[in-house]
Amino acid sequence: MARIITLTVIGGARRERRVRVKAQHFSIGVARENDLVLDVPDVARYHALISTFFGIVCVSDRNTRTGTFLNGRSITRPTQLRDGDVIKLGRSCELRVSMQQPLRERLTSFSRGGGKVSSQVAAITAAVILGLAVILVMAVRTGGGATDDISTVSREHVTPAETAPSPPFSQGVASPLSADETGRGEQVERSERMTPSGKIEADATQVLRRVSRDEFDYSFDEQTIKDITAKVENLSGSSRVQELIKAMHGEVNSIATRARREGVEPGLVILLSLALTDRGNTDDPLATSRAVLPSLKHLHEMFGSSGADGSLIVVAAYAEGQGTARSHPLLERMRHNVKDPLAERNVWFLRHRGVISESTYSLIISFLAHGVVVGNPRAFDIDTDPLPF
Repeated sequence: MARIITLTVIGGARRERRVRVKAQHFSIGVARENDLVLDVPDVARYHALISTFFGIVCVSDRNTRTGTFLNGRSITRPTQLRDGDVIKLGRSCELRVSMQQPLRERLTSFSRGGGKVSSQVAAITAAVILGLAVILVMAVRTGGGATDDISTVSREHVTPAETAPSPPFSQGVASPLSADETGRGEQVERSERMTPSGKIEADATQVLRRVSRDEFDYSFDEQTIKDITAKVENLSGSSRVQELIKAMHGEVNSIATRARREGVEPGLVILLSLALTDRGNTDDPLATSRAVLPSLKHLHEMFGSSGADGSLIVVAAYAEGQGTARSHPLLERMRHNVKDPLAERNVWFLRHRGVISESTYSLIISFLAHGVVVGNPRAFDIDTDPLPF
């Protein structure tokens, strides 16, 4: 069952108070539209977001000036929350996190006719649970292959937070997980493929840093690098791409300002606009950037992640069609297909499972390839300056 999440708010004009986190995406800030509205000087209008995905609860900063801290450490990407954690917004507001299981609360507060549950009932309940566990272990041991079977049973009852050494939502950092687990295929050491594909991978990693809050090296599989390289070659020397980049130069600062005001990374808006223009959806990347921003803001809030994988999922969600104010077709399909969000919440796994279409995958590749090219156009025979965002 879903845990009961409560925040104890310390700081601001009001006295200490407790607030229940009820929404899947729980927004915190000064603006009245937030789920938790604060009156603290150095807290931003839209400061932080607490998101719940398949039982995992994360907090993320929303590109704020004063920052969001978890247990004293600054966070730059969605970070998993646990009971007892302390979130600090800016310099003067603290949120103490409490997570309780509804079943546990019922066992400790159950009453009959207004009376508290007796210690005898609690003891009997604990004894029954312990007895069932002993019977299960004995049954496994008598069934042969005791060691392997017991470890399998144990894994089925361990939460992802207890088993995962990787960062929340698998942010693309090189991982020992297999292709079947991640959908990314075999990880290839960067030193084994430098030039030209190694250079493309390094450039694509920089693109993801520019459109997200991640600072880690992202790891692509071999086929993805080939697909990005092929698209970059297709864009190289293109007079059309040159004109599109030049057209963006005059407006890139205003686009960036509007995007940051809405809590969206400017690069996400700019590169998606270029990719959609290249796809034939439009002939005007400037008008497209203005048109996509409201949708990207909504999807960013719905999917609740400013990391590299989260940014690519937002691009995929845009390509997969419109949703409602509270849901989206891609989100619904992810709920049915993603069993371990720490390893599987990325576009590569979603494509592997057929959750996103090949057309959407093609847009993601174009998005990354355009990012590679606009970062250093002259390296790809396009005579114009890089786009500064």
